[in-house]
Amino acid sequence: MTFESIREALRQGNTKLALKIAEGIRDPFSKLRAYSFIAKRIEDDETIELTISRMFEALKGIRGEVEIVRALSLIGYTAYWVGKVRLGDKAFSDAETLANRINYLPWRALALGYIGYYLALAEPPSEALRFFEKAVLTLLRSRGPYSELVSTAIRLAGLIVSAGDETSNEKALEMYSLARDLYMEFNMRMRAKVIEEKIAFVEGVLKEKNVQIVKLLEMGDIDRAILGVRYLEPKDRIGALLEIAYWLFLHNRSDLAVAVLEDAYDAMLLYKVRPDETEIERVAYKFLKLGALEEALTLTGLLKDREKVDRLLSRIALAYAKRGDIGKALNMAEGIKNELVKRRLLRKLEELGGEEHVGHEQGLQTSGGGEKR
Repeated sequence: MTFESIREALRQGNTKLALKIAEGIRDPFSKLRAYSFIAKRIEDDETIELTISRMFEALKGIRGEVEIVRALSLIGYTAYWVGKVRLGDKAFSDAETLANRINYLPWRALALGYIGYYLALAEPPSEALRFFEKAVLTLLRSRGPYSELVSTAIRLAGLIVSAGDETSNEKALEMYSLARDLYMEFNMRMRAKVIEEKIAFVEGVLKEKNVQIVKLLEMGDIDRAILGVRYLEPKDRIGALLEIAYWLFLHNRSDLAVAVLEDAYDAMLLYKVRPDETEIERVAYKFLKLGALEEALTLTGLLKDREKVDRLLSRIALAYAKRGDIGKALNMAEGIKNELVKRRLLRKLEELGGEEHVGHEQGLQTSGGGEKR
């Protein structure tokens, strides 16, 4: 609930409130995560500096060598994300130094795994693989109770798989393969088989990208479509999320559709990227055809091509008028810059029974449809 409150505050542009909510979190690592969440979604340099400084304050409350390595790695990842490369390098370097000082090898392996995980969230993923491979080798030469080694292997493999889940390129396959091999080292064949199936699935998504997501939706396999989105590059990912949201509306799951649309908008804010204008326009028309007018209008607001915006606004306004909401249609008509498109829309609104109101509001001759002199 706390992160949802922070997300909502950021959407409203209330960074101070978001920081205040984060400050109230008691658990030090959860507080760090909250500050990271905020820093990645704001653009003001001064506020970013403040947020990063608060992360270092929260670091003082972390206890245990492995957890400190984990926290430093999170700070390093966040610093990379906001463009503070030197600070990120320093945080990851400190994390690596501390991890190498841990005497108990299973713990060292886990600490190295945390560094790899947060490097995978940053760039480049090849560095993450280096740490993951080192972590696996460290664990395999560890001595200790077998049950503890198995438990650590499961946690480490989980980090590697989670990193793969967040990696939108072929490096994900290398991470999954490493996790599979680790499971096999400890004879966890069922877990290894699950990873094998994931590898085959990801290979298909990486090959066909959004086409594969659309195919899955056409098959009605919404769960795998959502799963496949995470392996796409941010630009493709946003377009795929719009397709999924449309599918959910089409199948009367509007609550989930709204959530997916919010994820798409959040991704645009987070990654500072936008899908192709043609993609946005195409999905907006799909929502319009479906009758999801608010969603179509929201997507229209993402377009920069004025001609496309005017065409969509005209179509959406007409749809509202047919529902009896002439007032909203007129308000939308005011936002149309192309005078020819606007006049055509107003004539159609007159034909729908809003003659007197349309003529009065727009200063038109209701009998001839021409402009008032």
